[in-house]
Amino acid sequence: NAASDAFLYVVVNEQWQPLQVYLHTLADTDNPDPCVFTEQDTSCRVDIGLSQSEAYVFISSGGHTNNEVYVLPRADLTAPPQLMQAKQDDVEYYPDHGNGQFVIRSKLAMANFAIYTCNEDALDSSQWTLKVASDSRHYITGHLVLADYLIVTERVDGLDQIHVFASDGTDNYI
Repeated sequence: NAASDAFLYVVVNEQWQPLQVYLHTLADTDNPDPCVFTEQDTSCRVDIGLSQSEAYVFISSGGHTNNEVYVLPRADLTAPPQLMQAKQDDVEYYPDHGNGQFVIRSKLAMANFAIYTCNEDALDSSQWTLKVASDSRHYITGHLVLADYLIVTERVDGLDQIHVFASDGTDNYI
């Protein structure tokens, strides 16, 4: 966490499937670590990650064609994880955070990935706003949120491209 006195870790079951997330507090050696998240579906895998802004931790659970992500404020790892969007068939999404908002790469409403944004207090996909659409020529493969830029990696007509969106509204390929 932000105070560097606790951390999250993933535990595997007897079949080596990562299905649980625990919280360890460094100063607390007397109590067992509490379980923060358990995935009941053994066809899924659980992992944890830190947002680019370092303000949020993501707990992701998913399979090959869908996932769901829970969000925790890094400053309070004891807070209940907040679900962004429940699993849906053939819908994947990958959030990041920066500049006071979440930026999400998702197949929510398109065959290919698109980029959406949402406010910190409006995580549900019904509150997402389309930022960068995809089409049959543009396949979005990743994104990175920086202080003044959104970097989107994509394939345009099969060729890898880097699309840079500046906070002033301009954009260009490099």
